[in-house]
Amino acid sequence: MKLHYKHCFLLFAVQLISCNSPQNVALKAIEGYFPKNNIQFQDEAKALILVGKESFDENFGPAKTMSNEIGRLDFENNHYAAIVTSPSQTEKNIVIISSQIKGHTLEIEYALKYGEKRSFNASASKIFEVPKTVTAFTSICGERTESVSVVAS
Repeated sequence: MKLHYKHCFLLFAVQLISCNSPQNVALKAIEGYFPKNNIQFQDEAKALILVGKESFDENFGPAKTMSNEIGRLDFENNHYAAIVTSPSQTEKNIVIISSQIKGHTLEIEYALKYGEKRSFNASASKIFEVPKTVTAFTSICGERTESVSVVAS
């Protein structure tokens, strides 16, 4: 079979388009951490991208119980993206609808599900391990979109 230059160009174009297309990704959730009270909220939820132990420890603490395991963190190879809800007496759960990587941006679409009212304030959170090539994070919840980027130090 002979390949003509038109075929080669077409194959190249298809490959180029597929490299820039969003990739659906299965996110690795990190369990066993709670959001600290110093996180400032402008809205009902906040997106965070955590690039090192210091920024992670500033925003999250270990939540060890008798039956859980604290997720291992690898700051050498990964960043961490998180969605955190503002403290509330109403139980909130973060439900991930979709996640994809577009270039260097992680995009997560999620919904907030509301539960019963409690006698105390608490925040819900989801933390995900992402490769260091991800330098921005966009979270989408209904009409609300929030984008955060890695700040070069």
